[in-house]
Amino acid sequence: MGDGDALPIESLPMVREAAVRRAYAIYHKPLSQVSAPKMLVLTVRNVPVGELSWSLKKLGACLSEFWRKALKKKVKGAVVAIEVTYNKEHRTWHPHAHVLLDGPYLEQAWIANKWAEITAGWGRVVWIERCSEGGERELLKYVTRQ
Repeated sequence: MGDGDALPIESLPMVREAAVRRAYAIYHKPLSQVSAPKMLVLTVRNVPVGELSWSLKKLGACLSEFWRKALKKKVKGAVVAIEVTYNKEHRTWHPHAHVLLDGPYLEQAWIANKWAEITAGWGRVVWIERCSEGGERELLKYVTRQ
């Protein structure tokens, strides 16, 4: 693709919004059936540039184990979106998971302890709160981020 074919930077928010709208159209019905939505964020330590691939594989394995050992019997279901941000100052990647849960109140300290146990201390910040109106749309922003 030549320079003339490149998308102008000003249009990127519109492209992203269009992707969110498409995902929302697909997932709105099942997500609207969520009766007790919670937004959970699970993080791990930042990793150096060369370790991103390894850390994403490990994060995926930890999330699978966390589902089996901690959440599966407590919630009706969950949707997970992985996000990776970059810290320019320290030149490290920050992989983390945004999870939309359907289930009862879960104590943050209990989740944090389970996450730390499953990640063998690699897991860091754990944040959970009841979803406000439109929580599923917020999650879809992470799923469709470009």
